[in-house]
Amino acid sequence: MPAVSGKLNIVPEGNALAALAEDYANMLANQVMLGDALTFEQLMQACREIEIQANRAVIPP
Repeated sequence: MPAVSGKLNIVPEGNALAALAEDYANMLANQVMLGDALTFEQLMQACREIEIQANRAVIPP
């Protein structure tokens, strides 16, 4: 239960982040996203904010 212990991590790092960025760029190029899609940086920032909020909601053991 990482989310309740304050250790949720949904934003990858290193090679995983680079691979995700490349995959997202391919999805944008292939018009997989409908409407006005966020930039990859905006998407990762939104994920970081969710991560921070979830980790603040720690349930004590």
